[in-house]
Amino acid sequence: MLTLAPWGWSSFPILRVDGVSHFPPRMHGLVRQSLLEDDLPAVRTEYRVGGGLAWDSESLAVRIGGREHVLQVHRVINHGTAARAVTLGIALRPYNVLSVGHINRITIEKRCAWVNGLRGLHFEEAPERWAAADRHLGDPLLHPVSPARARLSSRSGLAAGLAEWTWTLRAGEERSLRVLGELDPALVDLRPVKTRALFAGASLARTQAEELH
Repeated sequence: MLTLAPWGWSSFPILRVDGVSHFPPRMHGLVRQSLLEDDLPAVRTEYRVGGGLAWDSESLAVRIGGREHVLQVHRVINHGTAARAVTLGIALRPYNVLSVGHINRITIEKRCAWVNGLRGLHFEEAPERWAAADRHLGDPLLHPVSPARARLSSRSGLAAGLAEWTWTLRAGEERSLRVLGELDPALVDLRPVKTRALFAGASLARTQAEELH
């Protein structure tokens, strides 16, 4: 689970396969984390889902334009002999590991999710589906939200969001999604930014970190 600001909201990936939804907070004993390198701010998370599929995430702290970000790469590999349809999702949740992290407003615009009026997450690919809901509409992780909403306000601060991408993976195929979060978004400059430029900066920062290592 990624929390970008103290006491703030969080996000985590999910995977749906053959009608079964895999949520890391509920995958007790099936999630393993390790440092990519001892001296790099990078963590790898592996999720055991079986069925010939490998699913993992890499999280790396990077500095882009003088600001700190977290670059996440979520990857699914089909090690089986037949094609598999999978749905990767990124959930935005109104809590953190210690307490409630209120989400009063949530909006998706193209490839950017805004939370409480601030940029929250940048997606390298625009989501195929997006749903926002609150305690009155239900949990988008558990129940389809109809009609789908690209923005929502919640007086109670319990709004949640879910972005999804569906892939058909051939035997041996690998697909990945990059997501970029801005640390301490309260300090973020709200002038428009180009998502492609941000990811280009993230790639450069990652390469430089690996070269220094």
